[in-house]
Amino acid sequence: LHDSVKQQLFSITLSAATALNLLSIDPEATRSYLEHLKRSSREAQAEMTGLLQELVPVPLQENHLNEALERYTRQLGTVHHLQVVWSSSGTNCLSIAQEHVLFRAAQEAIANVIRHSGASSVKINLDFGPETILTIADDGHGFDPEAVLPGSTGLATMRNRLERVDGAVWVYSQIGKGTQVEIRIPFQGEKLRRSHKEDHEQIPRNADPNSDRG
Repeated sequence: LHDSVKQQLFSITLSAATALNLLSIDPEATRSYLEHLKRSSREAQAEMTGLLQELVPVPLQENHLNEALERYTRQLGTVHHLQVVWSSSGTNCLSIAQEHVLFRAAQEAIANVIRHSGASSVKINLDFGPETILTIADDGHGFDPEAVLPGSTGLATMRNRLERVDGAVWVYSQIGKGTQVEIRIPFQGEKLRRSHKEDHEQIPRNADPNSDRG
């Protein structure tokens, strides 16, 4: 564990022991220690979340990206009664770091489908090429991108992570017409070459590529 996490856990242990000793003789002091426990546990949780996000996902330790992602999504589909239509094409030339980022971004996007969309099916396409493009489209109830508060979901985290590998994510949705998430990562050392607008004239004009979904 990172040193800061160990220090936080040690502090939590001491505070808990002190609070137990003071519980019957000084309720006000006990309350102060409990507040410290609450604050420290939240800080430790945030630190652990950051550390875990930097670890290589377990599925990628045993499988190639397309195999790991297909297995992961199909398992989630079975558990959550969601029909998964999977397809992939091309040759994977991504670096390990890019695979890591893409898998984490896919996890967040699929989690949003399960938590928020009310979808019965989701189509996932992974296309390797000069730009690796992962598209996740559900048949859920959709949402109005303009009505979503900025920064209210994991999409902000997803964007920040993708920026490390010069990638990007776009979200398109209309109420009653589902949601499409598109993630693009260029070949290592290159930048995204085509504008998303040029590639997707069929996407509704009111869909906001910078909207967050929560």
